[in-house]
Parts: sequence; structure tokens; C-alpha cells
Amino acid sequence: MIQNIKKTWYYFKRNGLAAAVAKASEQISQQSSERGYQVWLAKHLPTPEQLKIQRQYKFTNPITFSIIVPTYRTNPVFLRQMVDSVLDQTYPQLELCIADGSPDDSVSDILKEYRDSRIRYQRLAENKGISGNTNAAFAMANGDYIALLDHDDILTPDALYEMAAAVEADPTIDMLYSDEDKVSADLKQYFNPHFKPDFNPELLRTNNYICHFLVVKKDLAACAGHFRPEYDGAQDYDFIFRCSEQARNIYHIPKILYHWRSHIDSTAANPQSKLYAYEAGKRALESHLQRMQKQNNSGKPSDQNKSKDINLKTEVSHTSHLGFYRVQYIPLSGSHTEQCYMHIRDAKSLKPQIRTEIQQELTANCMRPEVGIVGGKTLYPDGRVFQAGLRRTKEGTYEPEFQGLKKRYSGYMHRADLQRCADSVSFDCFAVKRELLKQLGISPQDLKTQEDINRLCGKIKAAGYLVIFTPYACIRMKHSGMIHDEMEHI
Repeated sequence: MIQNIKKTWYYFKRNGLAAAVAKASEQISQQSSERGYQVWLAKHLPTPEQLKIQRQYKFTNPITFSIIVPTYRTNPVFLRQMVDSVLDQTYPQLELCIADGSPDDSVSDILKEYRDSRIRYQRLAENKGISGNTNAAFAMANGDYIALLDHDDILTPDALYEMAAAVEADPTIDMLYSDEDKVSADLKQYFNPHFKPDFNPELLRTNNYICHFLVVKKDLAACAGHFRPEYDGAQDYDFIFRCSEQARNIYHIPKILYHWRSHIDSTAANPQSKLYAYEAGKRALESHLQRMQKQNNSGKPSDQNKSKDINLKTEVSHTSHLGFYRVQYIPLSGSHTEQCYMHIRDAKSLKPQIRTEIQQELTANCMRPEVGIVGGKTLYPDGRVFQAGLRRTKEGTYEPEFQGLKKRYSGYMHRADLQRCADSVSFDCFAVKRELLKQLGISPQDLKTQEDINRLCGKIKAAGYLVIFTPYACIRMKHSGMIHDEMEHI
């Protein structure tokens, strides 16, 4: 309760009363919806019988995981629980690589209690910081894949089994991640589950949604360049960017495999405890964007069908939510509006400034080499969300995301307010490359309904381009069209 009050107070100071009230209301609503999570978790964790089957399963091509853990004066209880969760894995092909920067014997004394050859321990001459200590642990690794684990967190017993099973089913996978949740310091309460989407490069540019449990092929991690001390606090974010830029196949396991311990000094419980981390995250994102700009300008053989001559600059800024960012794409020369077909319902009725801002947002994103189509956000007259992108269901239909979300609410993990890849975008507010339409044999006059846009988005994704939702091109609707005098641009 005290932590929530502090968070709301900090949010109020940054964003004002109305936004703080909405945030507090949404948090209460979210906490209410999560009351049954522990029951849900108990039903979805593997049973003892299933764990027994996993232990007995013989993999055709077993791989070895090197679990990388940097330590520094780790709480003895937390340390033992972390080690126990690793040694209790149903998949036995592992090594636990611990690099310890502690100035005393507190960690080494506890590890001496374990007589397991899979534990590899190194006492560092000095504390090198989170990145330096992690790199020291990485240098000890002999496995095929490395896995990142914080010194006070917990793995579910099937975590490595699920990773190994995924790699055996598809050996091209070289980067994997799972869903996660948070757990109280005493391990009695599990809460705040993070159910993640499959790899979404655009969402990754707004926050480190991948986070835990991350597993990366050792060769890929070495090629990416390990961890960089200048990004301490967001070293994982920087590392994930560099790995994802070179990965062949990134796979998401939609299961809770990682429990992130929440205590007063952790960012899990108190985002204000590491404000420097958010600045480091911003710099990591900026560095990623610079590398991708150079790559786009040089051109890769696999992307020869995509335009490379669009000169864009990027600006990264913090959003109202700590640890979340906005990337703004800005053409450096000329007007590129003629290169894309744009549709904004009743655009002539919009205030000139709002219309210009929406057009610029759609155009700049549309002209990115990797993007095929971009769509905006639409609201009901009362400010509730009509759609924030569309998702494709298992039945093949398309559903608006976050439909009915209250005014000023940001949605699950703030995703109604985040730019991200979507399955489809709104017919009422979109821009698509004209050249791409020509390649697909589609005329702008063929785009008359939402169903037409849905089919187009499917073809665009199949052609290897991104379908992007942006909340920064936002229109408010009425039953038969737009509200002409009350537009909202977020």
C-alpha cells in the first residue's frame, strides 16, 4: 500500500492531478483483476507427475545451459533460494556460473554448503559493477546457451526443460524468452504477471518487455559483445537489442518460468529506486537506433526490395510511465507524403495543426524501410478507446485491441499508449506505401472497408514488412464520423 502511494505521488508530480487520479484508478482496477492470479498460477504450473515425466525425458540432442549470475552481498536466504531453484531444474544439463564481487565471504561460505559439480564460482578481486560481474560470469560459461538470472530471483522447476524442448523442436532458435511474474520477498505472494507477445521489435523500442527469462545462444551473445558498463542499470536492455539485431530466430515461450523477487530495494517494487536505469535505457535505445540507421543506409542483401533512400532522424523521449519511451521519426529533407497513400476519415474537418501532426506521424513511420503500413488510435466520443490496433484471433477474425478502455487509462502494461507491431490497423486512420501497394497488385481504390485493410495487412506481413500501430496519431469518432470540433491528439 505504501509503495503504491509513493508511486502515485511521484506520478502526480510529473504528470498532474487528472493523470495521477486516472493512473491510481487503473492500478486499483488491475489489482482487483489479479486477485485470482495465485489460484490461476497454481493450476498452470506443472504438476509433480509432469515434473517427473520431464526428469525422465531423453532429449535427442541435449544442449547445456550456462546460467549466468553476478552476486554482490546477496541476502543469504535469497541466495540459497536462487541456487535451489537452479539445481532443482527438471532438465539437468546445466552449469551455474557465479561471479562474486562481494568484499567478504558471505556468498562463498553459503556456496560451500552445496556439493554439486554444476556450480562454478569465482571470487572477483574487486566489484566490477553489474555489467563487469556479469561478463566475468559469462567468461566461465562452457554451455551452448547462456541464461540470465538475477541473484535474488527464482526459476520455476521446468524453466530449462521448456527452453530445451523449444530448441530441440527448432534448432534455428538462438534467442528465447518467457513470461514472468513478481513474488514477495518471503515467496508467499505471486502477483503482477507479465504475459508477453511473441517477438515485437516495435514494442521493444518502447520498453524492455522481454526482460526475464532470457536465454541466448552463446555464440550469438559473444558476437553481440557481452555487457557494457556504460549502460549499467539497463545493461540487459542494451544486450537484448544487440542480440536481437543479429538473431536468426527469436522464440517466445508463453509460460511463467521466472519469478522476479519484489522487495523495497528492487525496481520490481520501487521504480524510483533506480531512476538512473531509465536514463541508461534511453541511451541503449538511442544506440540501437543509430546502429539500425547505419544498417538501413548500407542495405542488407535480404532487404533489397525495401527502400533505403529515406533519410530519417530519430528522437527518443521518456513517456509519462517510468521506463517507457517514445521514438519519434522525422524526415530530414523534403516531403514524402506523395510516396504513401493516406486515409484519415473527415481529415478536412480537423483543426489544421492536429491534421498536420497526424499526417506527419503516419508519414514518417510509413516511410521507414521496414514498415509497410501504419495506423493510428481511434476513440469513442467520451474518450474511451475504440481501437488501439487490431489482433488476429485463432479463428482468423480481427478484433480491436483495448476496445472500451477508459479515458486516460493506458491498458495492460501501458500498451494502449505504446507504439508496437500489430496484426492490423484501423481503416479510419492509416498510411501505406504506394510502391508496396503496386508490388502487391492493390489499388488504393480497393481499400474501402476494415476487412480490406485486414487482408492488406496480412499480405504486408507475408511480404516481410511491419504493420505498425501508433498512439500518437489519434482521432475521436462519433456514430457517423468524426467530432469536428473536439479532436484529441495524444
